[in-house]
Amino acid sequence: MSTRFYGKILYIDLTTGEFTEKPIPMKVYEEILGGMGLANWLAADYAANDRIEALSSDNPLIFAAGTLAGTPAPSSSRTTAVTRMPLNDAWGNANGGGNFAATLRWAGYDALVITGRSDKPVYLMIGMDNSIDDAGDLWGKGIKSTTERLWSRHKDSSVMAIGPAGERMVYFALSMLDNVATLGRGGLGAVMGSKNLKAVVVKGHSIPPLVDKGKFLSLSKQLQQDMRNIPWRNQWLKQGIFLGWPIWKQGLIKENFQRQLSDEEAENLGPRAYEEHFIRPLACISCPLADKALVAVDGCSYPISYGLHASLSGSRWGARDEGEALKAMIMANDYGVDDLTLYAVIGWSIDLYLNGVITNQETGGMVLEHTPHCYHELANQVVERKGFGDILAQGFLANMARWGDEARDLAVHIKGVDPISDPRPHTSGFLYAQLTNPRGAYVVQGNSPAFNPGKNNRSFQRFLTSIGVDENKAVGIAPDDEEADLALLVRHTEDFYAVASSLGFCARQPVMQCYTPAKAAALVTAATGLEFNDKKLLTVGERVWNQYRLNNGQGRPLTDSLPDKFYQPLAAAQGEIKLENYQRTHHLTEAEINQSLKRYYLERGWDASGQPTVRTIERLSLKTHA
Repeated sequence: MSTRFYGKILYIDLTTGEFTEKPIPMKVYEEILGGMGLANWLAADYAANDRIEALSSDNPLIFAAGTLAGTPAPSSSRTTAVTRMPLNDAWGNANGGGNFAATLRWAGYDALVITGRSDKPVYLMIGMDNSIDDAGDLWGKGIKSTTERLWSRHKDSSVMAIGPAGERMVYFALSMLDNVATLGRGGLGAVMGSKNLKAVVVKGHSIPPLVDKGKFLSLSKQLQQDMRNIPWRNQWLKQGIFLGWPIWKQGLIKENFQRQLSDEEAENLGPRAYEEHFIRPLACISCPLADKALVAVDGCSYPISYGLHASLSGSRWGARDEGEALKAMIMANDYGVDDLTLYAVIGWSIDLYLNGVITNQETGGMVLEHTPHCYHELANQVVERKGFGDILAQGFLANMARWGDEARDLAVHIKGVDPISDPRPHTSGFLYAQLTNPRGAYVVQGNSPAFNPGKNNRSFQRFLTSIGVDENKAVGIAPDDEEADLALLVRHTEDFYAVASSLGFCARQPVMQCYTPAKAAALVTAATGLEFNDKKLLTVGERVWNQYRLNNGQGRPLTDSLPDKFYQPLAAAQGEIKLENYQRTHHLTEAEINQSLKRYYLERGWDASGQPTVRTIERLSLKTHA
């Protein structure tokens, strides 16, 4: 089969205004595909330079579209972003939906690499005529207003924008894609703000060529049908990941991860309460399994990424109901700030105050307490970078260095990032997914059923074989008569997640269960003419994940460890809850967690510090320097 592909990298220097196009070698596609693979391959050229600071002009913003983005393959418009994140100095790997990836490929590019700094606010226009345009009238505006104004100027475009939090370089500012999809927890928005880059607008209409169009369309049609035939699809369209509510609600916490919400408090933030605000589902381009939504709050309608997000963040500051939680999340989205980290950092500061670690001198005279009013007052200070909020805007790590050991003991973070939910009520694959991700406490790569408690080992075996793991190995990870090794299970879900993010298809459960490695490989071959099978594709996933890890081991390695608080009991209505193993037969200790990580490292071919060995680097042909 002949090969034909469509990719170029567009380099933009905001200091000089120069645009440079470079082709992508076919060998690169064979080894790392696009999306996550391409973004981390490009980042390797910068990661070797330890002198690059997150908010410096040298720090690159790398955006890469998945290999299948812009094609009829269902649920395939994911964008990967990589930059040095200010929140923890990691070369963070962020992933978001919307239409940006598809539109970028229609414009003729597989990736953007943005460096330098403009001397005034600008936005990038990418398409037939690439340009750097004045954004003076947009600076200071919220993301919703910015996106809508840019859409009115550039019809049929896709917009990535930041809000005032990014402009003011809040360390956990993020961007939004097309007003609905978050991108860049960890501070990508601050990196854009440091470059005076308000937005990136992309417009294109040239569909990427397909080598075997007939086969590609046939495979895509079958996948579309598989997704539409999922028995619980209609319920998913209405609730999204709220479908896992019985599990998620156990991890809802308040008061700096000290107390679990009562059943009544949790239900006020649950799916029934959410349905009162739900209008209709919203989907990324080509997706028949929408997880985003249009909701009504105070008589107005707003697009949101997913409803459960509001419940998770709302529980942290004491939202009384889902309406309050949605309102706060929508406001945070418009400011372009990660509300999960925002309220986690604020909750931590209140805990520090109540324990006498900080006083009125640090807070500027403000009395701190775990009340919604206090959380919101501090949230306003953070996004405006005023008063005590200016200090909190720097996140956990900078302030732990400022306030010392007692502050470290009370901080609930993994690599400077707050966990999505508390693992003490239900230890699962999420526990290890948050530890092993170089970016910090992120869970998506854990995948289902790795995050679902109550599964038996046969279920784990079926899941592992469905993502391409050899049957004997699957049995070894989840033996019929022994406890499953969750850390090794996550090791394999990470590889499949890396495949998904390199191809650009969504990592949500219903999508992932339809895209088997064999089906994905057949699509890649039909699209590009490059010969792939399931094993070769999973090797790409392994290579991509290892490159991601290696990028974060050069100069500033990050430690895989749980916060001390998770080894302490969690207060709950039914009594104290302790961190336990999956089957809840005994309490987990730090030594046991570390032993699991050692097995994971060994399986990965990593050394004791959690970095790929020379042998692994050579076996996978990883990129070690510029």
